Parts: sequence; C-alpha cells; structure tokens
Amino acid sequence: MSELRRVVAPNGVVVFQSSILSEAGFGHGFSTRVGVGNSNFDLALPTPQVQVGQDVYALRLRQLLDACGLGGRIAICARQVHGAAALDGDRTEPMDSRQSSPLPEADAIVSSDARRAVAIRTADCVGVLLASPDTGTVAAVHAGWRGIVAGVVERAVEAVRARSSGPMLAAIGPSVSCSRYEVGEEVATAFVGAGLEEHVVRTGHLRVDCHGAVRSLLRRAGLVDVNIDGEPLCTVSDPIHFFSHRRDGTASGRLLALIGASAVAQ
Repeated sequence: MSELRRVVAPNGVVVFQSSILSEAGFGHGFSTRVGVGNSNFDLALPTPQVQVGQDVYALRLRQLLDACGLGGRIAICARQVHGAAALDGDRTEPMDSRQSSPLPEADAIVSSDARRAVAIRTADCVGVLLASPDTGTVAAVHAGWRGIVAGVVERAVEAVRARSSGPMLAAIGPSVSCSRYEVGEEVATAFVGAGLEEHVVRTGHLRVDCHGAVRSLLRRAGLVDVNIDGEPLCTVSDPIHFFSHRRDGTASGRLLALIGASAVAQ
C-alpha cells in the first residue's frame, strides 16, 4: 500500500500528496491545519456561523493552491450534501463570481480544464482524488458513509471515464479510521446493503471502515491496486495535522482535497 507524502511547501503550507499523482504531473494535495505559521489553517467556507472572513478564506485558498502547484487556477467547489451527484466543474462558475448565489449541490466535481482546480471539504469523511493521464481529466470526491453507500465513488469514476478511456489513478485522503469510527446499526445495515459487509466490524463496538470501503469500490470500478495511493491517516487521532468533526464537534474546521486537470486536457 502506497503512503501519502507529507510535504512542507515553500510558503509554509503543509499538505499530504500522492506520489502516483505527482509523478503523472497532476498538481494536487490534501490540506492540513498547518499553514504559513498558522496551526488553524481552516478552509471552511465563510458563513455567518463560521468565524473566517471572505478575505482570510480567499488568502488561505490561494496559499493552498500555490502549495499544491496550482497557483493562479480557479477553484471550483460545491455544497456537499452526502449524495452521489457529480458536477461538471468546467461549466460551474467560481464562487467569487457568483457573489451571493448558492453553491451547486454535489459530492463529486469533474474537470478537464487546466485553468481550474476542483476541491471538496472534509472533517472526517474520505476525500478521494481521481485523474486520467491520457486526457488530463480529474475529479475530487467527498465520500462520507452516506455518499459511499449512495454510490458517489462509482459515479465519479464513471464521470471521468466518460471523458477518457485510459487507466485511471486515485489517491485516498485522511479520514476517520475504522478503530475510531463507532456507528449505529443503521450505518452497518447500509454498508451491508451496498455490498460492503467486509468493512463492517462487529467485535467490541460496532464500527465501519470507510477508507477500506472506498478502496474496495475503486477496485470494483476497475482501478488496479498499483494505481491507488493512500493509507488510512486518521483525522480523529492526529489533532496536530487534521480537523475532526467527530473529535471537536461543531468547532471543527475543514480540510480541503483538491486537484487540477493536466494541460493534456487542453
């Protein structure tokens, strides 16, 4: 199993990156809470309930884009609803051009435009980055347990494949680990219904392995192990690097997983 690399960018932002995606020429990264001398590098969207102003958010986003080799790109985000919809990021207006317009709802974003980067937010859910080297097409996927059983991983793979017929690469980001993810019977039943019973642990407390489930779904979708990066870095267990809603509740910030299409797509 390939590990994600911890990288300290020249501007001081700390990210985790996939060797597979980097070697294929895709700028990308999984953010941490460490950046530019700041131990609270929060990428939550500015709202009346979140005490991060629009200017601070915009600055942090630019700093993260630079750290991931995506400086100068437009970042495309969505309002995540724990579903399976895949958004066409090439036809989506960037947030700063919509002013007060609401973000479109989706939990996966696909792009073939090398001027853009697609991004999703997490605070325990699994972030997945997909890339197709032959066309440069990419996707960012938000996979919580609801999205996993709804089919968001498969939908994202299908959306990338609709633009590409070659091999696909994937990186699975930090998330709550199985050992720290106690759930109720509802979640376990949903996993079993989705054919993911091997990722339900019933010894001791009832738990599910979302990271392992995502890897299994990528395999079922035709990706081979050598093209899948990432080990289960636990957001709950590492408060130095990661925000965690399960650990910190509503006070938790948000991490960003982002990737930009390769110039091949142009």
